[in-house]
Amino acid sequence: MRLNTSCYYLSTNKATWEESKSNCSSMGAHLAVIEDAKDLMSLIRQSGISECFWIGPQDIRSRTDRLSSNPNLWPLDNKDKQNCGCVRREGIKSENCKSKQHWICERQTAH
Repeated sequence: MRLNTSCYYLSTNKATWEESKSNCSSMGAHLAVIEDAKDLMSLIRQSGISECFWIGPQDIRSRTDRLSSNPNLWPLDNKDKQNCGCVRREGIKSENCKSKQHWICERQTAH
């Protein structure tokens, strides 16, 4: 799937966050990085995401400021120290990094 200057791959398999990161790397890509609420909503709408998909970076607490314009897209509860980002229809949530989820890889397109 293409969005702006990136192509995205949505996995059909499930893996931990670390395994997902390695899978993306083996394809010459990285776990998707969502920069703003508009990109998040476009990705959700175009992909039809219904389950949880891993995205990067691992410590999503450092990314919360990027989506502060719409806090409903980033409903985090970090009391459980679940530091990996997972995107689903409702937005981005914190998830245990060792749980198995689908993942989204991102690669920049050639200009």
